[in-house]
Amino acid sequence: MIECKRLLSEKRFEEQLSKASEQLGDFLDNEPDAKGLIAMDVTKLKNRGEGIYVVANSMAAKIGLGNLLETTLREHWNSLKKVNDKRIIGLLLHIHTPAFLREESLLTAAKQSALWPFCPQGSPEYKALEVFASKVTERVDR
Repeated sequence: MIECKRLLSEKRFEEQLSKASEQLGDFLDNEPDAKGLIAMDVTKLKNRGEGIYVVANSMAAKIGLGNLLETTLREHWNSLKKVNDKRIIGLLLHIHTPAFLREESLLTAAKQSALWPFCPQGSPEYKALEVFASKVTERVDR
């Protein structure tokens, strides 16, 4: 089960994370074998729609947006530690934004997702996240 939230404010990150955790917990209470994942779109936190992300090329966009997602995670680390339901096995952060690639003189859409596990590496849940990540990557790369 995936619970999705679109964040519009830095101040509400913890509130939305908590809400997603509670909603997943309610669902998982009725599905004892299921696991949950929280997905959060942070696009509006980083670009309210007024700017264009300007970078040299698509690789720079991928790296830059990946770094931005990692920074977002670190900024909210204390909130993430409050997700204490072991049935929730990870967090997916996503961003998409208009971008201008200077080397190609191309106006395009740049997007990046990052998945952080809440479960131990090597566990069955971790392996399930790896499969999920590979399926998402396959679909996005088409």
